[in-house]
Amino acid sequence: MLLLLSSAISAFAQDSLHVRQLGIYGPPGFAWAVAVSGNYAYVADNQSGLRVVDITNPSSPVEAGFYDTPGYAQGVAVSGNYAYVADGGSGLRVVNITNPSSPVEAGFYDTPGDAYGVAVSGNYAYVADNQSGLRVVNITNPSSPVEAGFYSTPGWAIGVAVSGNYAYVADDYMGLRVVNITNPSSPVSAGFYDTPGHAVDVAVSGNYAYVVDYNYGLRVVNITNPAAPWEVGFYDTPGWAEGVAVSGNYAYVADGYRGLRVVNITNPSSPVEVGFCNTPGYAWGVAVDGCRAYVANEVYLGIYDISYFAPCPATKPQRPDSLIIQYLPETQDFLLDWVPVLQDTAGLPIEVDYYVVLRGNSTDVLDSLGVPVPPDTTVFIDSTAFDAGARFFYQVKAVKN
Repeated sequence: MLLLLSSAISAFAQDSLHVRQLGIYGPPGFAWAVAVSGNYAYVADNQSGLRVVDITNPSSPVEAGFYDTPGYAQGVAVSGNYAYVADGGSGLRVVNITNPSSPVEAGFYDTPGDAYGVAVSGNYAYVADNQSGLRVVNITNPSSPVEAGFYSTPGWAIGVAVSGNYAYVADDYMGLRVVNITNPSSPVSAGFYDTPGHAVDVAVSGNYAYVVDYNYGLRVVNITNPAAPWEVGFYDTPGWAEGVAVSGNYAYVADGYRGLRVVNITNPSSPVEVGFCNTPGYAWGVAVDGCRAYVANEVYLGIYDISYFAPCPATKPQRPDSLIIQYLPETQDFLLDWVPVLQDTAGLPIEVDYYVVLRGNSTDVLDSLGVPVPPDTTVFIDSTAFDAGARFFYQVKAVKN
């Protein structure tokens, strides 16, 4: 058993750096994009529509429900009680996810092109509509979304991100287009940066847009002046960059057959890869929530531990298992021993600073008997101090400061 486990860890280590797979879910279709909100991941599953996956236990994600959109679900964004699906061939579908086990369509707007990506900000959904550019859809009434305005980009709008008064469109062979959306009914071009290849997705953080440019990797574009964005740095990922998410000082790239790549962007002029996981399948899209990354890996959704870069909130220590008391005749001592719980349900480590061992004549009044520090999980008790027939209650608590 130990030898087998050791071999598995060694094999995995060759295909990863600072990233660990926690669990996978195999949807029925073609996992293209993913968004995360609370305890659920929402997967745009191409021909199989929207799949809602319960990620409460990341090591064992399960489908909670689904809504089979009429077209090809290629992008998804979540805001409040609704998932907004870019549904190739049938436009924007607004799905009520109040009951995750039974999502239902609230309304739709059939865009004129091939809805590919979507972002939501306030009362508007911004749809990257491929050959029909950027479509701005008013979603104030989810049951009756209507187009407020549009901007016909010169290329093929594939991905979109929104920050402040601007929408940033990954416009395929025409690079990054910056669109002023101050007036949603009349969006206008503000500026552009022509990336070297085919811009397919974009994320925005602070003064930078992070564009994945298919076979030219991650491009970092300064957008301080929206009228004249310029590239300040790049990292050419080893695969075909398809999707990107940014959190803190890191960009997470869905890199096709080269899986998930983690790029440190602390210095925007010199981004550098600091972690990866060669996920099986083809990585199309990625979302990050706290210390976990969610990758739409073609035939499944993969959940990955990225706590090396974004530490998870401390998991509350759990009370030890299997508290045992045994008598040692050779020393006339009692040995109090317990088994610590050192991993949560996802297999992530639980840290314990010390234990508190308590004893009393009843469960209501307990006094401290000792404070052992891990890895020590034992306390010796002198039995000669006991009166005949004495009865005691013992309790062990795990403590993390």
